[in-house]
Amino acid sequence: MQTLEFELDRDYVELKQLLKLADLVTSGGEAKTVIGDGQVL
Repeated sequence: MQTLEFELDRDYVELKQLLKLADLVTSGGEAKTVIGDGQVL
C-alpha cells in the first residue's frame, strides 16, 4: 500500500479533492466513481 504525506492549509478537505491533489484521479467525476466503487478506504 502506498502512503502519502501532506499538510492541510484549512480545516478539512473533501476526499475527492484530495484524490485529485494527489494525482490519483484526473477529474471529480473519476474521483466519485473510485469512491463509489469502494476503491478508497
